[in-house]
Amino acid sequence: MAGRLLAAVFVVLSSPFAAHAAAPTEREWPAWPRELTLSMASDCGPSHRVLALARAEAVRVWAPSGVVIRWVAPAELPFAAPREGWLVVRCNPDRSPLRPGTAGLAETIASIRFIGGDPTNTIMLRVASASALLARDTPAARALDERFPPLREERLARVLGRAIAHEVGHFLARSGDHTRRGLMKSSHSVELFAGQSLEPFRVDLVPTMARLSPLEESLER
Repeated sequence: MAGRLLAAVFVVLSSPFAAHAAAPTEREWPAWPRELTLSMASDCGPSHRVLALARAEAVRVWAPSGVVIRWVAPAELPFAAPREGWLVVRCNPDRSPLRPGTAGLAETIASIRFIGGDPTNTIMLRVASASALLARDTPAARALDERFPPLREERLARVLGRAIAHEVGHFLARSGDHTRRGLMKSSHSVELFAGQSLEPFRVDLVPTMARLSPLEESLER
């Protein structure tokens, strides 16, 4: 396959092996479309309640920035339209391999490939990894999840929806870089990731993404 391959991944805890592409200046960021069409492939089982809630969460994350995410059936994807305007979400049923040296702490929940510096049109989603994340929450949160299964479904859906929204950010910005804050930060605590507040996942910082210095990266970790 021609071109350099870069995987932009969303992990719960920062990894010292996380790679950063060269960061463009603010003036180089492309103007992203105000509407993006997404579809879940049949391997996700799109009728499942958790995934329906996850799709709604991705819409909710991007709505304040003026980007409208429109979910359609796979057959309705506008394949003939410019590639900048649509994405398909596919599901990997297996938990992804942990990054070397992370001592079992990092889970890849969603990812999008970059080939030759350009994002592909497929987001890979790993429901099992998101579920494993919730299993590492506080004992009190896990007890509530066991007592109220619908609550656990809602929390799982937030994790999945925000992971999708994060990969959408990589796609729209056409960059694998991360921000210091907001949706495009490389890591969030389990509590924030599954919590109700959208404040930690603001997207207004996306156009000013920049590579962190080695000192800043060490502080982030």
